[in-house]
Amino acid sequence: MSCQCASYGPLELSRDPILKRLREAKRIKKTLDVLVQDESEHVALYRCRDCGSFWQSGRQWGFGPDGFDEYLFQVPAISIEEWQREHYRQPAAMMMYSVAMSERYGWTPPPERDVPCEGVGCGRKAIRLSVHCLEHDIAHGRLVGSVPPEPRGRVFPPYETRRTKP
Repeated sequence: MSCQCASYGPLELSRDPILKRLREAKRIKKTLDVLVQDESEHVALYRCRDCGSFWQSGRQWGFGPDGFDEYLFQVPAISIEEWQREHYRQPAAMMMYSVAMSERYGWTPPPERDVPCEGVGCGRKAIRLSVHCLEHDIAHGRLVGSVPPEPRGRVFPPYETRRTKP
């Protein structure tokens, strides 16, 4: 069986393409060999036995009939040791983070007010509806749990140039 790796491009960071890839995972895996698994994160690194391309599995709450099903995405070649040190960032996590941040801040940074940020030693202006600048508002939101943590993992093309926060 020859692979179809070249027919799969980068995942668009929206729900439907990720769900589609989730449905395609079993077919894609037919030409992949597992290089290494991380059971604690429920992810694995694969290599196609036909073309040599690398793939990583991803799991994100809210995707799939069981709510936590596996999908696959292509990643740059990497040594097992480097991957074990830091996995690639999962597209579904990036998408969900972007949605959460846009719900809080909109798709463009909130306007500044003519009031200084109350962050210690900060010289920036506070943003609308906050006593902090954007950076300190995000940090404070993470402390109190109203802003999600930025997705973990190694950023890779084409996602390294995408904005994941306002």
